[in-house]
Amino acid sequence: MVVAVVQLEGLTVAKLKVFGGLMHMGSRGQLRTVVAATSQAKAAEALHTPLSQFRGWWCETGNKAELAAALSKPGQVFMATTKHREEYVPKVCIGGAWVDA
Repeated sequence: MVVAVVQLEGLTVAKLKVFGGLMHMGSRGQLRTVVAATSQAKAAEALHTPLSQFRGWWCETGNKAELAAALSKPGQVFMATTKHREEYVPKVCIGGAWVDA
């Protein structure tokens, strides 16, 4: 498990975990998606996913590329640009569709 501790002026604010899973993207298939959050509930909220579904299909990740992307902006959803997971880009959900942030 990888946990990032965010500090503000010497005070510990939050422990972040990076969660990863697959999101179905229509004709593009399933793409690896990651988000850094302090809890499963906050990660599920960022992903617009019910917590029960999140707990069944998502897990913490230790992948270096995923950690770098997600920890660069906690709470922001990042998706792989291809199935090869080489690059991650920020996404937002608008009207049920995930688009570039």
